[in-house]
Amino acid sequence: MDAFLDEVADTAEEVSAEQRQVARDVRSLKRARERGLSWSDVVDRHEIGFGPLGRMRESRRKLATAVARLGEGIAEALRSEGRSYRAIAGHLGVTHQRVQAMLTRGAASADPRD
Repeated sequence: MDAFLDEVADTAEEVSAEQRQVARDVRSLKRARERGLSWSDVVDRHEIGFGPLGRMRESRRKLATAVARLGEGIAEALRSEGRSYRAIAGHLGVTHQRVQAMLTRGAASADPRD
């Protein structure tokens, strides 16, 4: 029923670990620059696109999915308790049209025919 909460919490913990690694990676870049390496040398020696930048891009994707899942889950729960789109929107900080779209998308993805 509230499995989406576990999914979101797990994602948050995963992203948190990734971001700690990003911080370590970026500090490593800073130390390399402080040792006098040029940016050309730094990027040649570090996998920036697959390191900190890649991790941050992946975290952004995971967080966007988790934000949507949390909002949809809460909206679905509130709607099942009889709350109006406008009331739900007020709680989530979005428009009632956004709530309607969230619930429509959530219902479509829960369709067993998919």
